[in-house]
Parts: sequence; structure tokens; C-alpha cells
Amino acid sequence: MKERQEAVPPDDSAESLEAIAAGTQYASMAQNCFKWGYYSTKMAFLAAVDRLDEMESTTVDSGVVMVTKDNMDTYAEELFVMP
Repeated sequence: MKERQEAVPPDDSAESLEAIAAGTQYASMAQNCFKWGYYSTKMAFLAAVDRLDEMESTTVDSGVVMVTKDNMDTYAEELFVMP
């Protein structure tokens, strides 16, 4: 039996999901790349038209969901919530 991985990598690749299912990796952190693009485009537009003060916050949570064996079939529903 493979030794269980204790680090939690930031990736929800097929390999990571297989390792989680097999029990050799405890978890992974799935990142919401859509929100990265959404918020960076929104900030760039508002900066271009001198309305950056309309941003709700100077801190942007682009969305990360911890993927474990318990939620690996449903994590995407939480991850891809529209801003």
C-alpha cells in the first residue's frame, strides 16, 4: 500500500482526484480560475474608466474549495458559483 500524502496541493487534476479516491492523498485545493479572470477583467475595466473605487473590496477572494473524499463528487457545484 502507498503511503498517504500529508501535504495538500492546489490542484484538482484527474491524478489528484484519483489519489484522493484511493486514499493516498487526503485532500486537494481546487481553484476557481473563472473568478480569477472575472475579477481581474472587472478591476482592469474599472481602472481604465477611473471608477476603481466601485470595487466592493480591495481584497478579492477568487474562490478555493478543499476537495476531500467526502465532497469530490460535488465540490464543483460550490466552486463555480457565479460572482
